[in-house]
Amino acid sequence: ENALINNIEFNESGGVSSVVGTFVGSTGTKPYPIASGSKNARSVSDSRETSIHNALQKIRIVATQLRMANRHVETAHRLYRMASNMRFIQGRKANNVVAA
Repeated sequence: ENALINNIEFNESGGVSSVVGTFVGSTGTKPYPIASGSKNARSVSDSRETSIHNALQKIRIVATQLRMANRHVETAHRLYRMASNMRFIQGRKANNVVAA
């Protein structure tokens, strides 16, 4: 969808084709490896991006209820992304982190 593909290769071995390379997500924070035969190649980044997107929706709900400006939503989203990248939210409920 919103991914930038970099360094993609197509391999064929024994009649089986595969794709190997890296992609950079829409946030552009860092590249992640992709391989067509690997089940978990994108799961970490996809899971984190999904969590961050869901948190943004929750942040917007809270901000709407508190009648906060959009700049506060953007700031809270950046802080949530930073906390996610530093694995601060791991083991904590997203609602609690969003509320904090």
